[in-house]
Amino acid sequence: MTSDSAHSISDVLEHYERLLAPVYVWMIGGIDAAVERNQALFARLGFGQGETKSPMARALDVGAGPGPQSLALATCGYQVTALDPCQPLLDVLSEERARRQLPIEIVRDAAPLEDRHPGPFEVVTCMVDTLVSLPSVAVARTLVADLSSRLTPGGALVLSWRDLTALPSGDARFLPVRSDAERVLSCFLEAVDDTHVRVHDILHQRSGATFAQTVSSYTKLRLSPALVDGWLSECGLHIERREVERGMAVRLATRPR
Repeated sequence: MTSDSAHSISDVLEHYERLLAPVYVWMIGGIDAAVERNQALFARLGFGQGETKSPMARALDVGAGPGPQSLALATCGYQVTALDPCQPLLDVLSEERARRQLPIEIVRDAAPLEDRHPGPFEVVTCMVDTLVSLPSVAVARTLVADLSSRLTPGGALVLSWRDLTALPSGDARFLPVRSDAERVLSCFLEAVDDTHVRVHDILHQRSGATFAQTVSSYTKLRLSPALVDGWLSECGLHIERREVERGMAVRLATRPR
């Protein structure tokens, strides 16, 4: 069975604000470590620190969250526009921007972008959960085309997303995410159809001598690397790198000069 029935962006945002946003920085191992990982990734992809670039080189980070990509790009010398619909995550980014004194414009906004933030940009990033959290495969395809159109000649688009096309079965659908003495975060994956999976996040958090449980879920898209590669080619981009980074499919695609 195949389906492209849209789910709501507000459902995803409600899930983040209810469960993930308060523990997001903890979940990714801290902002400093996440920024360092992205700096290493961007350097490996060829546009990190030390690259010769214009002092006014611009970058757009769609789905910025608390800023692991935006902070890394700004540290590399880009003027960054950071977009995300989740205010608690943007508040973290705002604090980090001030602490590091970096050139980041923070905007509460969600994809698709339509005629907002037109660019052009030397680098555009759309990473981690953003692409697969969109309402439908059709919207994801449109966003890839939209972001591609905002690149300067020679500009780079970086996508990353978790490939959920082949799901585990049975008990393997219960996945540990992160834990310490105060919190345990795990998730359960439930196949909906060929293009959707329901992700149930379960957080146990210490409350006195016991642990309080919070459960929330949202729908993600199942996007294969081959499908996204086809979209990038349709946009006239050249795929420079195909990688897997911490379980995420990563693509670096450039616009011809």
